[in-house]
Amino acid sequence: MTFPISPDDITALVITLKLAGLTTLILLLIGTPVAWWLARSRWRFKFLVEALVALPLVLPPTVLGFYLLVSLGPHGPIGGLMEALGGRPLAFTFTGLVIGRPLFQRRRAIGKAGLSDRGRARFRPHTG
Repeated sequence: MTFPISPDDITALVITLKLAGLTTLILLLIGTPVAWWLARSRWRFKFLVEALVALPLVLPPTVLGFYLLVSLGPHGPIGGLMEALGGRPLAFTFTGLVIGRPLFQRRRAIGKAGLSDRGRARFRPHTG
């Protein structure tokens, strides 16, 4: 039994691997320092940064995707700025994928992590 691989399959695989690598790099370079700062900071308005970081968790994926598409499109703030600077809107481009993927990746990573054994021990029902 043979599995023919077309050039389109190879292209899809290369794009997927590039996107996964860049997403991992972005999350490591940005997410780790932000998490460290959030864990140790006593800044008065830290709750604003926490709310921004938690946004992908509380918004449904369709709403998050819609907002991302609107903001990266030609009439959105980011896409409009790109056009004004001589570029093209980022919606439906690889750069747009790289911008959007970390938002969706965070939701998935936290959902798979679940509670640790130590965390579950804290949430036992009281039997008193």
